[in-house]
Amino acid sequence: MFEEGLEGRDQAAFIANDDSEFNHGSALKIGVIASFICGQLESKCKAGAEAVSACNAGQAAAGKFWNPAI
Repeated sequence: MFEEGLEGRDQAAFIANDDSEFNHGSALKIGVIASFICGQLESKCKAGAEAVSACNAGQAAAGKFWNPAI
């Protein structure tokens, strides 16, 4: 999610939608949250290589969208 006021922040931030499975806290950059989620898919959820690869591709795409200079 991308919302204003997360965890007392004074600017919009990103946070995983499901904090029971992906409990990380908020971050100003999408890459922080996406990297954590992809890592959890691989280590905690034991997702297959195809799912992890798709997650990593989504992370890269989101980073370019939210940080066009990348």
